[in-house]
Amino acid sequence: MEDIEDCLSPEEIAAAIAPMVQTYRCYFDIKTGEILAISNEENSLYEQGIVIDYPLYEKFVTGVEQFKDWTVTRTKNPDSESGLELVPRMQQELFFKNNMFEWITSKPSKKTELTVHWSPNESMWIFLISNKVRQQYYDNKYSMETLTFFVTLETDFDFLVRTITINIKDLVLDKVCVPFIASAEKNIDKISISTKSLFSSYGLTIWKKTEK
Repeated sequence: MEDIEDCLSPEEIAAAIAPMVQTYRCYFDIKTGEILAISNEENSLYEQGIVIDYPLYEKFVTGVEQFKDWTVTRTKNPDSESGLELVPRMQQELFFKNNMFEWITSKPSKKTELTVHWSPNESMWIFLISNKVRQQYYDNKYSMETLTFFVTLETDFDFLVRTITINIKDLVLDKVCVPFIASAEKNIDKISISTKSLFSSYGLTIWKKTEK
């Protein structure tokens, strides 16, 4: 009886001799972006994590960088694809003026996922989501519980007029109306509204003021 010679395929040999690639992860709180742990191996204790490079991992484990000085936030690349990134908290203001936040300026279309109405006659903001987003919420596609909007001066993004926080559950049930509280809100030409990017598209409807 002939001996059967064991042999490996070229693919198996390549896999056996290939160098092991070490992965470094940052685990974080999805609601706040707060860093919970940094590890060089998977940890089932945490639900959310992103891959980071070794130089940054080394800075955290050696104490050069502190968790409190960094945050995980949602960003967009030039192709408007959403992602998550670990950034210094000091850079948040810079990102706010660029790609991390969505400046709501476009007119809405049938595909717009979140629409903001500026209604001077009722002196309020009105927020609406699309049926697509509503279904995605029911499918547990969104882990965030609230949405935050920032009303700033149109010519000075550092001048915060007010902050509006909305419970996503309320938006799923119906439109959400938020009365103006600052005189600046009554002049849409002097203000801007923005939010941390979550949906793929946003729209702004400006209603004309009716003279009484």
